[in-house]
Order: sequence, then structure tokens, then C-alpha cells
Amino acid sequence: MDLKTLRNEIDVLDSHLLEILNKRMALSLKLKKYKTNIEDKQREQDVLEHFANFPDALFSKEFSINILKEILNESKRVQGKR
Repeated sequence: MDLKTLRNEIDVLDSHLLEILNKRMALSLKLKKYKTNIEDKQREQDVLEHFANFPDALFSKEFSINILKEILNESKRVQGKR
């Protein structure tokens, strides 16, 4: 593989990541009508604990937690906005 091929593969994966995040946000909007409060600290903690130990990860536990916190924060922002 050469540099261009590898970068193209990364570009495809990045597009997939954004598509998945968009689908996740759409689901969080659907969830909003079933919730009495946008924020659920216990659920957030459960999610963070579950995914902080992603098996065979090439990235750190801190990275996983930071990414998930950002996703959860954006989800709450989107739910509060609509």
C-alpha cells in the first residue's frame, strides 16, 4: 500500500464515523420523547464504564472516555436544542 491509498482508506472510515454519529444523534432525538430529563448521570456513567475498556484498542482508555464524553455532550445539546 502507498500513502495515497492509506489516506483514502482513512477518508472513507472518517466518512463512516460521521455517518454513524449522525445516526446516533437522530436516535437520541427519538429518545428525547421518552425521557423526563435530558441528563441521566447513571446512564452516562454506565456507557463510559462499558466502553472505557474496549477490547484490543490501539488507543488509550482516556481517549475512549474523552470521545464518549464529547458524544454524550453533543447528544444532550442536540436534545436540548430541538
